[in-house]
Amino acid sequence: MKNIFKILLSLSIFFAILPKVYSQFHPQWFDKVQFFQLGLGYIINPRPIVEEIKFTGQGWGVAPLSWWNVSTIKAEIEAWHARGKFYAAASSLQRLTNETITAIPDSHRTVDLNGNFITDPSEARYYTLCSPIWQQFIIDRVKIAIDAGADAFHFDDTGFHELMASWNEHPGTFDPITMNAFKDYLSSKYDNDELLNRFDISDIESFNYVNWIKTNGMQNSWNKQPLNPLASEYFFFLVQKESEFLSEIVSETRQYSHDVYGREFIYSANSTIVGDYYLIDKIDYVLAEDADWFHGMVPFANSLVIAMKSVKDWPVFILPEITKRGLPSKTKNLIKLIMADVYASGGRICFGEYLSDPFGLMGKIAVDIKILNIYSNFILSNNALYEGISRLKQVTLLNSQVSNQDNIWPNEVDLGNRRPSFFGGGRLLTDSNVQFDCVFAPYKMFTSFPDFTYQQLINYSVVVLDRKSTRLN
Repeated sequence: MKNIFKILLSLSIFFAILPKVYSQFHPQWFDKVQFFQLGLGYIINPRPIVEEIKFTGQGWGVAPLSWWNVSTIKAEIEAWHARGKFYAAASSLQRLTNETITAIPDSHRTVDLNGNFITDPSEARYYTLCSPIWQQFIIDRVKIAIDAGADAFHFDDTGFHELMASWNEHPGTFDPITMNAFKDYLSSKYDNDELLNRFDISDIESFNYVNWIKTNGMQNSWNKQPLNPLASEYFFFLVQKESEFLSEIVSETRQYSHDVYGREFIYSANSTIVGDYYLIDKIDYVLAEDADWFHGMVPFANSLVIAMKSVKDWPVFILPEITKRGLPSKTKNLIKLIMADVYASGGRICFGEYLSDPFGLMGKIAVDIKILNIYSNFILSNNALYEGISRLKQVTLLNSQVSNQDNIWPNEVDLGNRRPSFFGGGRLLTDSNVQFDCVFAPYKMFTSFPDFTYQQLINYSVVVLDRKSTRLN
């Protein structure tokens, strides 16, 4: 235990207090050290860990229009509030697991190239974000959560564009609702001559994307990176739809909360990859489910936390998901590693009942609650070590959204995966005991965030670029 205190304290002495820049929706708890719970409760899914650990809030709670009735959800939220704790309801932006809800037609479900419904091992139904019926269902869900007293709403599965990723077993989506919207997108962006010259589309009214893929013999390659020109447009279209939908949700439900209850309502979403910043303008904080333990490229979350905190002044929560890539199997040691890594990097943790293993390689890893309690208590009892702090650093690692999205453009040469290079740079600096920061370089196609400035860069002695950023100039 003494060792972990030394790690936490030694990393923390490199920090100095800096002034904060507050956004319109920046509650005071954003600047306080937090240790959130995930999925369990005092009434819904009660477990000993909820009572034994001093969680400061529920980061991934239950949403209405699910398996739980509204009165039970309301009682759960009140149980957290009675203890002075925050509660965020949560649900998927695309997925529905309750088969008793049948109001949304199957024609609005997502399908693969062969017309099969896209699902997962839980047999959940996935719906297109282009569906007005599904959109209204999600908006109603958030409003009922507000009625029940929730403080925030967390969205899982925000990446509509990820449906087309080549690593999916059944990529899509080619449902009629999405395909009609895609045709409208193309016709509004290009005239007939451009459609013919760019994509070999002679008649947009009769255009069928599935037939186009099959006619060109691209059944197994239509979504391979670097993307072909039409797949690249489809990517931009999906990103636009998820961004528009989340904007609509936030605008309508935030106004609803203000008008009906006179209180602000905030939103969070998963960070799927370090470059997936399409929704940063819409959300108030982030739960970075995709920590580096997930892919095993770097067995620490510090580079991810630092990268996410370079985007804006918001809390970055880490959900510990691990794979069997050399991490210690003894949870006593693993908890030490996770806690020191996340909190010394300026992050926060959202913890369930087990260390989750998304690929099932190790199963559910039980946690020694006594050990978890020791370290969480130390952090929460020594909040001055973790609040209002920033590294004293001379090195910055450029967090370039452009380079991370290079392969969505048609290219003659595949420049490779940026991720190992970016995180490899972070690991090299960490292993060399070099404190570093990140400067965020936004991609104007996806965000209205301002560019980084020369004044930001001259604060550092060294600016490190990942390999792809260098090759892209």
